[in-house]
Amino acid sequence: MLKDYPGLSNGTETITIDVVAHSMGFAYAQGMIDVVRNSTIKANIKWSGYYILAPENGSAGDVKDLPFEEIWQYGSDLNQPGADPMWLQDGVAPQVAVGGINNLPSGNTKGGRAFTPKNQNIPKGFVESHSIGNYGWIFSIQPGLQNNLSNGYVSPR
Repeated sequence: MLKDYPGLSNGTETITIDVVAHSMGFAYAQGMIDVVRNSTIKANIKWSGYYILAPENGSAGDVKDLPFEEIWQYGSDLNQPGADPMWLQDGVAPQVAVGGINNLPSGNTKGGRAFTPKNQNIPKGFVESHSIGNYGWIFSIQPGLQNNLSNGYVSPR
């Protein structure tokens, strides 16, 4: 792997990494992040954004010590105040908080949970609330809104 990126292996280049994970991909992402963080190129990595969509068994992983600038979990609002009824929740991977997502260290500029918006014609249901095809809304969250309504805004590069 490193032979393909000589600037990384000899320390003359830095790369920025964003990670997007969906469902069971969250578990895979956690493992891949761990491998890179403990590799010979770790000093040449800038960790930018970690975007976790509808993680399966999210509470089994932990993000509190990860070096990302921002970490967001997107999904259904199970067990939240004013939550959608059960038939509109993610039934494939019932949404619980990813470990540490609600207590990120101060080094993170932003992070937390963002729930599927209500009343915006986004398909919801047992399968629909989990389907990656129904997560386009994360790109249309408006920045700069009051009362945390901008949670999860993904800024373009």
